[in-house]
Amino acid sequence: MKKILGLFLIAIVASFASVATYVGLTENEPQVVQVVQGQPTHFTSTTPVNSGTLDFTVAAEKTVNAVVHVRTQTELEPMYNPWMEFFGDEGEPQIQQGSGSGVIISPNGYIVTNNHVIDGAQEIMIKLNDNRSYEAEIIGVDPA
Repeated sequence: MKKILGLFLIAIVASFASVATYVGLTENEPQVVQVVQGQPTHFTSTTPVNSGTLDFTVAAEKTVNAVVHVRTQTELEPMYNPWMEFFGDEGEPQIQQGSGSGVIISPNGYIVTNNHVIDGAQEIMIKLNDNRSYEAEIIGVDPA
């Protein structure tokens, strides 16, 4: 009973700490970054985050054509089965399929996706928002 009461007390204290941290972080004024021509920037915002007037439809309309569906196919070695070996059958290779998403980052078609989506893939197909499909090849990976 003491363990349950202790866990309950810890949960209440953690909840209050989380709420206090959230309130403390959201009460600050949003940072506005001025973009200077020729200077690289990673974040620009002119609309306060807490204004309540955010409309994500504009962002979605501007970016929907850059998001792609990535479909992969990998041929796996047959699983070892002593019974199949006994009867002289080596088994058939298994086809593993996977999918994920990616983003077109350049006009010439370079796409970025997570490494686990394409890791070990032997065939990669890209499907655009307008349903056109293309075969892709891996240019580089970063497992980290």
